[in-house]
Amino acid sequence: MPVVNRPENYNWSNVDRSRAATRRRQDTAWNLRQTGMSYINIAAQLGYVDANGRPKAQSAAEAVRASARRRASGDADTALDIVSNTAEFPMLPSDRTFGVEAEFFGITPQAAIDALYQVGIDCRHENHNHVTRTWWKIVYDASVNSRGTGQGHGIELVSPILRGEEGMAVAALAVNTLQGIGGKTDKTCGLHVHVGMDGLVGRDVVKIMDLYTANQENINKLIARSRWRNIYCQPIDNATRNSRVVNDFASATTALETSRFGNALQYYDRYHAVNLASYAKYGTIEFRQHQGTLNGEKLTSWVRFLLALVEKGSSSTNANEDFGSLGGLLNGVPLHSETRSFLTRRAERLERSREEARLRATGATN
Repeated sequence: MPVVNRPENYNWSNVDRSRAATRRRQDTAWNLRQTGMSYINIAAQLGYVDANGRPKAQSAAEAVRASARRRASGDADTALDIVSNTAEFPMLPSDRTFGVEAEFFGITPQAAIDALYQVGIDCRHENHNHVTRTWWKIVYDASVNSRGTGQGHGIELVSPILRGEEGMAVAALAVNTLQGIGGKTDKTCGLHVHVGMDGLVGRDVVKIMDLYTANQENINKLIARSRWRNIYCQPIDNATRNSRVVNDFASATTALETSRFGNALQYYDRYHAVNLASYAKYGTIEFRQHQGTLNGEKLTSWVRFLLALVEKGSSSTNANEDFGSLGGLLNGVPLHSETRSFLTRRAERLERSREEARLRATGATN
């Protein structure tokens, strides 16, 4: 029986199968192919995968051909799809750099490295460190389940600095590959995402954190309950927000002030949903709240959401804007409709799971 990273009662697809969504994915595949992206990376990026989560290059190629046929025939619906896509936000909300750290267990570091090598990803096993590499790395993580790792502790996949659709594609390919060979996640695992803050002053960076905090209850709907008040990704409270180091950084309106006050952020407690301490080390904000996942579409959709949140927050005149609902939030940041739809469905599934768990607990006590 194939090993998959999902519950036994998993019986739905995260991919929108409607005619319009299918055509949008085909057209996106065609566009990515024109940039020179390989079919295997297109498959990983757009969710053309087999039952084990491995990308299917053949399916991506068929999607590209389907889009090409419709373009050649002058299909009216295709023209309409193209017009609607150009009238909304692009698939990628910004061109900012990002990096991912995916905690997992179930396989040894060497098995992970060998599998990633087979799909063209250079990954190396290193002792735990915080050094940014130009290659992917597997490091240990003492907070993660150790089963199957052969290490006596859990492990974590850390990306190099990534950017753009190519970065999204390789990130999806990497985690899908690990899931395909038996990698697993549970409540001990998290997904951490760094987003580059290039070009922003301290005031802009803190506005991003404030927007996240103002919409914390809505964002929680996209996150497993185990991560709502987890010790490794605590919500931002008043004491943290109004600490001297954060207020000083929020007052920075020039590059010089940003550099000076940014150095003090090394004293910020990194175990928050939004980690400003990473700015002092890497010039990034680290978002730590998402639960562990080795599902490429879940990972990249979350990264797209964070990129959109960064763009909205950094340019906002009201960084404390509460959008009132998850729908209001997803429509209030520059997200492509496909990502918005995926996240909406994801929230609905999480809510169903929480309700089922509540009913089971209630039944057990009655």
